[in-house]
Amino acid sequence: MVVVVQDATGYVLVRPSLGQRLLARLSAPTLDRALAAGTPPERDPVLAWRAHQLVRPATRRGLARGLRRLLQAASDPQPWMTPQVLPRRAEIRRSQRELRDLAEALTGPCPLAAQGIAMTVLMLSDPGSPIHSRVSGIDIVDAVDRIRTALDPLAA
Repeated sequence: MVVVVQDATGYVLVRPSLGQRLLARLSAPTLDRALAAGTPPERDPVLAWRAHQLVRPATRRGLARGLRRLLQAASDPQPWMTPQVLPRRAEIRRSQRELRDLAEALTGPCPLAAQGIAMTVLMLSDPGSPIHSRVSGIDIVDAVDRIRTALDPLAA
């Protein structure tokens, strides 16, 4: 598999080495934050490989499943004692239409930008995201709207 990387002469196709692919896997959270912040994937072969991993249909389906599980957990009766950090259930229920639409977009046939997919990964996994914490100061609906905009590969 090759990825597009920008060098001094322009854009070139590069086959990431085994070490670069392994680094992309081990550094996924850091690379996801960089992609979510808008760093162009073509800046670095490791970042480009991570972007490639994110836009794969299997990754997109997994994120959609995660969103659907989140919606299910928010509507199930709250367990009285659990070691797990519980998401903001009421806010998730109020945002269920937007979260379902995001899940549908992730499983759809259209190409999606790695930035929006990385933002989705962070929303689901980061304890400071609006799904898990009020500290972020961002409403879940607003976060999903930003993600939907960032998913558009033509918006960049």
